[in-house]
Formats: sequence, C-alpha cells, structure tokens
Amino acid sequence: MPLLTLCPAKINLGLWVVGRRADGYHDLQTTFVRLALADRLAFDPEGGRLSCEVAGRAIDCPAGDNLVLRAAAAFGEAAGIPVGGTWRLHKRIPVAAGLGGGSSDAAGALRILQRHHGNPLSHETLRRVASAIGADVPFFLVGGAATGQGRGDEVRPVAWPGEFYVVLVTQAAGLSTREVFAEYDAMRPREQLTGGPVEASVVMTDRLGCDPGGAPREVPNDLAEAAFRRMPALRRVLDAMRDQGFSAIGLSGSGPTVYGVVRDRGVARRAASRLRSRGWAVLMTAFRRGLPRVVCRVH
Repeated sequence: MPLLTLCPAKINLGLWVVGRRADGYHDLQTTFVRLALADRLAFDPEGGRLSCEVAGRAIDCPAGDNLVLRAAAAFGEAAGIPVGGTWRLHKRIPVAAGLGGGSSDAAGALRILQRHHGNPLSHETLRRVASAIGADVPFFLVGGAATGQGRGDEVRPVAWPGEFYVVLVTQAAGLSTREVFAEYDAMRPREQLTGGPVEASVVMTDRLGCDPGGAPREVPNDLAEAAFRRMPALRRVLDAMRDQGFSAIGLSGSGPTVYGVVRDRGVARRAASRLRSRGWAVLMTAFRRGLPRVVCRVH
C-alpha cells in the first residue's frame, strides 16, 4: 500500500561559523525551526525499480538523481534490504533557497522506509545514515525546534518557541551553499571566526516574543555578508523588511531566502502583501511543532 508523508521546510534562527574542519566542512552553531510549508512525498513499494517522479513549483529538481533516491539507496545499504519502488515528490519548497527542502525530502524517505520495513535501523544508525546524506537531514528526523552543532548534523531538541507566522521572500535563482561558504572563507581568515558559546544559538528562540519597539531584531547569521556579495539584491530585501512590523528578520541558512517572523497573523498578511507588491516572490507560512506522520494512502 502506498505511503505518504509531508517534508517540511525550516529556517535558521541564528547561524554562527565557529571553526573550519580538516574535511573541508565548517563547524557551526545554529537553531532550526520547522515550518508548515512542506513538500509531499509518496512511496509505492509495488512500483518496480527504484525511481522518483518530481512535480510542483520546483520542477527543476532532478528526478533521476536527487536526495530522495540517495536516501533510499543509503537506507537499503544500511539495513541490508533491497529497496525498489516508485517515489512521487511534489515540490512546494523552493530549491537551493536555504529552506532545507532537499534535506527534508531525504529525511521523509528515511521515515517512510523505516515504517514500511518495520523499523530495522536503530535511532543512532538512522541518524548516521541521515548525516552522511546531508548536514541538515538529521534535524528533519527530529522536527520542531533544535540546535545544530558540528556540521549542523549534531542535533539537540530545544524548547518550542511558540506559535509564530513567517513571511518568506524567495528568489527565482538559488544560491549554492558551497559557493557561499567559499565566499565566506575568502572574506574571513581563520583567526576571525566568531567561536561563539554553544548556548548562543538557543537565545534567539527565547527572544522572538519580545516587543522590538518598532524595530525588528536582526537574527545573527555569519553567512549573510557572503550571501549578499553573491546576490546583492538580498540586502535590499532585508532592508525593506525592517519596517513591516516583524519581531525578527534574517537570512535562512546560506540564503537566498530572507524571512520575517511575527506572532500576529494580520501583521504577517499585510507585510506579505506589501512585499509582494514590490514584485518579489513571497510565501506566508508558520512555525509547526512535531514531526509529520507517515500514513497509508488508500486509493
């Protein structure tokens, strides 16, 4: 019987680069929060050889080589189980947008396969498989809100910040995470890395509800300047969001999505309308707690 789950987006409420690793990656500290905006992933185990059909707004996502197929292959190898069947991925999350869409799709595939095969992998083994696929994938096995350390893949759940609405300003063109980090490295020698305290990334979830007195809190993101250099239009977007009534504004991940967060739905709707009138692509969503269920789909 086909199985179905939602694969939610995320934003980063703070991102600090605290070191460079010998493997070429960077050590980070960040806080992830799950959003209601989500891709939809279905799996038909009777669909023959392993394949993935992709549809939706981000149809440039490659059907023949994407993170869903990589996740399925990695799961099969770790569990010692041949994995076949047809995946159907409906994209709503923009690609290469700093919203974690591909990573969430991979985590959704892992969750579906765990359910379908009777949970053959331990929690720790599943986490290692997820981490090998991508740094953000382990978060999407946890959901809600969590800190990320190491490459971002060492995930620890944190207190839920509450219900907030989120306005996302997206770009038609994505940003390569690899290129943004390369720009960051060119800008900052090793001795200028922030090296913030482990607790620093947790603070932002505690401050979202504070009254900013008309000026939103700009969420720290060490990659923001590098992203602005790669895509200068982002700075104009962030500046335009300063007077929209948000409690906090910031860049998600390595960009290019800029977000505003506010508790009042009406404020969010009006801000989204004004930003959309400037010709920008705008999505409105909200924080969502918990992890989407894997359900059986009845034809």
